[in-house]
Amino acid sequence: MAASKDEMNRKLTFRLYQDGDHKWRSQGENIFLEDTSHKCPTYVHRTPPCQGSCPSGEDIRGWLDIVRGIEKPPEGVSMQEYAFQRSTDANPFPSMMGRVCPAGLAATYQLRRRSIASTIFDEHEELGGMFRYGIPGYRTTREFLDHEINRIVEMDNIDMALGDH
Repeated sequence: MAASKDEMNRKLTFRLYQDGDHKWRSQGENIFLEDTSHKCPTYVHRTPPCQGSCPSGEDIRGWLDIVRGIEKPPEGVSMQEYAFQRSTDANPFPSMMGRVCPAGLAATYQLRRRSIASTIFDEHEELGGMFRYGIPGYRTTREFLDHEINRIVEMDNIDMALGDH
């Protein structure tokens, strides 16, 4: 047996027009007139996807708090340096992260931060792995790559075994 019109209306969860609406506004009026629903956006307290889904575990909210001036840097440290330190707590390759995800050098970086000496093995003559040899230079600028690799290598107590060994 077919359901009545009233029964069907009760089952609907969304209706564009209310009972008694008989005047349809033009699309232009819908766009250019204000919202009359009086609904305000609500804030949902969740971990942002860029932080919750990132395997490097970067503290995006913390970095933004520094940049916005909510979290103040320690005495004698600029906001830029403090924000850079926060962003490199989890990821030693901030300018490369959007291009490809770090691995061996990232592990070396984290070990050195904990005062553990390490040795980097690479079959090539230059460090960089996939950054250098797997991705074209127009995608990962070698100048930036070299700068970030050198920043890690200069941390001291890092040995390198390069080339065929």
